[in-house]
Amino acid sequence: MESTNYFQDIPYKSRITPQLTVISGDDQSKIDELKQQGIQIIGTHSDYFHCDEVLATTMLLYTNKFKDSAIVRTRNEPVLDTLDIVCDVGSVFDPEKLRFDHHQKSFDTYWYENDTKDNGGIKLSSAGLIYKFFGKEVLANILEEVWQSKYTEEHLDKIYKKLYPGFFLEIDAIDNGVTLAKDMKYKIVTDLSYRVSRFNKEWNAPKEKDQQLQFKKAMRCAEEELMYQIKAVSQIFLPARIVVEEAWKNKDDFHASGEIMFIETVCPWKEHLYELEKLNKNENLIKFVIYKDDRNMNRVQTVGIKGDQFGQRVTLSKKWHGLRKQDFEKIEGFELKDMEFVHHSGFIGGAWSMETAIKMAEISIQEHNEEQAAKAAKLAQENEEKTQLEQKPIEQPEQ
Repeated sequence: MESTNYFQDIPYKSRITPQLTVISGDDQSKIDELKQQGIQIIGTHSDYFHCDEVLATTMLLYTNKFKDSAIVRTRNEPVLDTLDIVCDVGSVFDPEKLRFDHHQKSFDTYWYENDTKDNGGIKLSSAGLIYKFFGKEVLANILEEVWQSKYTEEHLDKIYKKLYPGFFLEIDAIDNGVTLAKDMKYKIVTDLSYRVSRFNKEWNAPKEKDQQLQFKKAMRCAEEELMYQIKAVSQIFLPARIVVEEAWKNKDDFHASGEIMFIETVCPWKEHLYELEKLNKNENLIKFVIYKDDRNMNRVQTVGIKGDQFGQRVTLSKKWHGLRKQDFEKIEGFELKDMEFVHHSGFIGGAWSMETAIKMAEISIQEHNEEQAAKAAKLAQENEEKTQLEQKPIEQPEQ
């Protein structure tokens, strides 16, 4: 296996090379030889392998202590007891002794402190365990080696915490038998767990097919996915934070209301905006975000309601929904002639001048506020009428 690939988007040098030793626990002479050479040995179970221990052992190769390790696959506990670190086998979870199994009945460890089985928490698998105890070191080493980047402790912690629910939780859930949904309309067979499982020897494979080599192939698959997941958070998601922070800082200069924000560079901004609003104790402040697309058009996008996939804080003016440039041009007396379009749901629109883009947001906010005020006034009137009716004395029938 080559260490680089022409089609590889991330220029990492794979740790899974022909020189990586993966052997059976039955090969005691080889194990003794490795120990005599001072090589650290990672232990995991033999036979059919799963995504969690494949990913766990892969990550360990990116730690300082185990970067040049060999891997022994066995269920023989006396052999496991002699190895330097063991994951997904051995019936022991003891971080100080570097034992990371999760199959024993006593195991009750989660990523989030308040999680329990009763509240729907998902226990860690060996992948989650190794990430929990070695993840920051793995991330720091990969970031420096692959992207020549060093991060502050704050930013490294943000990457570390973001990556678990976005990647490792899936691996832990699948390994622990947690169903994705009760009534799935289709089956997903392309996730990492499935891709890793395909490297196992088939029941009718030729006898000479080597399961240890197949394990290495599976590690290569897991390694590549790990790199892409780290890239998504560290090289795409986190840099966007800096852009959104700058936009937040300048929002009052951009528009006096503070409700319309301009982002210099289009990027993933929604999650960062929600966090910044919360940090600044001003949630639901921003109603529209304006940014330029690759045609230099000013896009005007509403801010969604967190937790509601299709909800919008303020929609673009309802009278514009579904209209395009040619429709606007036909409207008599319509002043915003360089408006290009508004989506039929009103969540986004576009204009060629910044002046028009801002005007689109202003008009929409004004209409929304008037609509809300009218609703509040109507409700107040209804409540007042109801109160008056309740307080009106009941007429007594004549004797």
